[in-house]
Amino acid sequence: KEQFERRQVVLEEKKDRRIPDHMLSQVKAELSKFEGTSARMACDRNDQEALSFAEQLKRVFEESGWAVMGINQTQHAKPVKEVVIILNHAEQKEKANYIFSLLMALDVKSSARLNKNQQEDLGIIVGQRE
Repeated sequence: KEQFERRQVVLEEKKDRRIPDHMLSQVKAELSKFEGTSARMACDRNDQEALSFAEQLKRVFEESGWAVMGINQTQHAKPVKEVVIILNHAEQKEKANYIFSLLMALDVKSSARLNKNQQEDLGIIVGQRE
């Protein structure tokens, strides 16, 4: 009788992106410093995980006194692979930097860009998980 060594391979599961409960009050306190900010949320149409994360972000923004439009679910020509923060003016940098640092703490890749034609202070596209 031959014996085979049994090896267990653990595949790292990709966790859903979300802000953990223990961070929520601190995040809302920081975001409420920018109360009145207008934002627009979007995500990929067929990505349930991205939609779920966008819904949580929207709820946290709104509970912090932000005016949030969307969540627009659109089909992008090529898939967005991170969270994209779009500023309509350089003055929005402090807000964008806070969101960027929050996402970094959550191990969520993000990038930022400027679009002066955007009506809202910030646009946030929740792309696919890496």
